[in-house]
Amino acid sequence: VVMIPTTPNHISIRNIIRGSWGNVSAWKVGMDNLDAEYKSIKLMWVIGALKDQEYPEEFKEEISKNNDIYICDKIDEHRTVLKYKVLWSYMRAVQLFDFKYFVKTDDDILVNLPLLLSHLKDSPRSHYYGGRCGMGYGGFGGYPKWRYCSGGGYYMSKDVVEHAISLPPQYHRVPFRPEDAYTGYLVRWAIKTQKFKVTIATNKKALSLYGYKCGPWEYIFYHKEFHKMQKHFDMITVNKTVKCV
Repeated sequence: VVMIPTTPNHISIRNIIRGSWGNVSAWKVGMDNLDAEYKSIKLMWVIGALKDQEYPEEFKEEISKNNDIYICDKIDEHRTVLKYKVLWSYMRAVQLFDFKYFVKTDDDILVNLPLLLSHLKDSPRSHYYGGRCGMGYGGFGGYPKWRYCSGGGYYMSKDVVEHAISLPPQYHRVPFRPEDAYTGYLVRWAIKTQKFKVTIATNKKALSLYGYKCGPWEYIFYHKEFHKMQKHFDMITVNKTVKCV
């Protein structure tokens, strides 16, 4: 399951991703060494509810044509409820899908899908949480410090997701905003309360936050403006490289 928080007006962004990196069959290179079970992905666009507003007609039409949009019951206000939308998506994914890994990214990220799937194929099937995980948070308001993986792209095995959502309510209701730090917080307390070990895999090649480097297509997640996403996806699938632009 690949979960992407989004908003109703990002229709063009969603369509680009559906036709490029989010579509397994669109990849012309990199999928040959993967078994069928690792080529099966489910995009899960998560959108918060609108307060006292109607959804645009174009968005309603998009919902009718695509089986990949999920509206949670949290009011869609930027950042203030993103962490709860993410938690809601964990719960819905467990209810709806039979999956091995849960991947979270953003709609301004271009994902090297073959590299991601190859990485997960060689990763532990349980007790696993990975990405660009050198981040730190906490140490204030009585909260301990903990490590977490950047929200541009991280992944968890299904059992970690299940442990995180099974935590008591006091662990889910916290005052800090960053959804990626929030996920790391849930993983930390899942480890402590459930008394199991998790491999927190810091992959230095997981996420490039500052655009593309010249040369090999070597990162899993790339932050890039959506209007350049299709162009660079085409470069990758043809040349396996990104030019200096």
